Amino acid sequence: MSVREKIASQNGLDDFYTPSNTASVLAGWAIRTGDEKVLEPSAGAGSLIISCLRKASLLKNDARCNFLAFDIDIRAIEQLKKIDSSLVSVWKGNFLDTIPDDYGQVDVVVANPPFRRNHKIEKGERAELKKKYKTRGAIGIWGHFFLHSLRFLKEGGRVACIVPRTVLFTDHGHCFMSRVCALFSNVGIYEFVDRPKWSKQADEAGAVIFADGYKDGVSETYLRGFVDEEGDLEVESFEDSFPYKEMQKSSTVLGSISEISIGSVTGRNKVFLLSEEEAVDAGIGNNDLLPIVSRAKHLSGIVLGELELSNLGARGEKTWLLYPEELSGEAKKYLSERISEEDIVKTAWFRKRTPWWKVQVGKPCDSLITYMNYNFPRLVFLEDEIYCTNTLHRVVYNANADGFLIKSSLITPVSTFGQLWSEKNGRSYGGGMLKLELSEARMMPVIDKKYHIDDEVLLKVDRLIRAGDDETARQHVDAIIMPEIFGPEWRSAQKELEEELVALRTARKGGA
Repeated sequence: MSVREKIASQNGLDDFYTPSNTASVLAGWAIRTGDEKVLEPSAGAGSLIISCLRKASLLKNDARCNFLAFDIDIRAIEQLKKIDSSLVSVWKGNFLDTIPDDYGQVDVVVANPPFRRNHKIEKGERAELKKKYKTRGAIGIWGHFFLHSLRFLKEGGRVACIVPRTVLFTDHGHCFMSRVCALFSNVGIYEFVDRPKWSKQADEAGAVIFADGYKDGVSETYLRGFVDEEGDLEVESFEDSFPYKEMQKSSTVLGSISEISIGSVTGRNKVFLLSEEEAVDAGIGNNDLLPIVSRAKHLSGIVLGELELSNLGARGEKTWLLYPEELSGEAKKYLSERISEEDIVKTAWFRKRTPWWKVQVGKPCDSLITYMNYNFPRLVFLEDEIYCTNTLHRVVYNANADGFLIKSSLITPVSTFGQLWSEKNGRSYGGGMLKLELSEARMMPVIDKKYHIDDEVLLKVDRLIRAGDDETARQHVDAIIMPEIFGPEWRSAQKELEEELVALRTARKGGA
């Protein structure tokens, strides 16, 4: 029976840890002769092996591609043994405990390693792994699998490995990719346009590292791109376009005109955050409350006032923060009924502050930034003294932020340039969400080249966004800003930025 027939006859292997279309992408790149010896360090039900065997059989009828496969799950081992004992050597155990000399060297590594994150690794194990593999930062277990697999790899060999997309924008990711580039002559990392369902259903956007020429030279940098719907690799040019560079030249950064920090951490939101009805029922007066935005949902446009916030509270939203000057009366009774002495001792945030019930709020915010977004981050101006929780970033403008810069800071994120900047610099998470950490929020661009902007402009943009018409809002802002920078040819520049924006946003959302 040919390898092709053996593959076709397999059954019981449909429950792949790695989806078959994803496995085909890795196999298509990794298998080149049909006679390779391949390591699969976390084989699962064998979809990567099946795809590699299929690719090998397409290359030659008498392909003898053989595999060294490991997994810790006995159910996976049983499935793997159904493939072909003459081609697949299966071992049960933790791959990180294996000794390479016991198994021999391989030509290729194909892997979808576990995605267990750094903070979920037991502290002692984490320290041991960092020492063993000389890793730094918050790298997950996947990074150690990758590095351990290299101990099996021949010089000149190659690796195709699925990794979390966070490797592209975190400090530990940059450090890891630099290390890979130092070990391989050619390196690329490609994001998946279609969001795969990872092993264990991890809620994580993914990418694949293709590294070739192990110890054959050093890669000065690595290619970046996407795996398209057909499984083809598209190399993306990540050099900023001329219009993008010109917009950057006409901008300052938000961190230069404001102080940006996380919002308040209550330690117990269910207790310290109240709606209007909850405050009335508890008999807590306004003297013991502060107006607060507790969710991005409360920010409908780019301007928010206390009246709108109060109306939200009347509709059941939690828009009050319990903040008594002294713990007495109804506030004391309210807290004593909901937080025990044991809770006070056990809750870290209560132990950090004195007195424990006094939430640290800082100055009232001037603006807020939505840092978890499906479309694009918004900067929302607060017309009154309002505070926020740590579900948002708080912005307090410096003395050097004049009226023009404050207004420009509100509409720049709505522009095509502002949205493109966010796609380039934000962090993509599960479900296609885009997140801005504090470090990125401080670098948000603010157009500082003078253009006409007044309250009417802000109100129109605010109305459009509230109506859900983000597209018209973007076009309106571009028509105000871009002619001042590009002159009468501004629409050509806008089109180029739009094309970049669509490509990056489509990739982040998984083709949605």
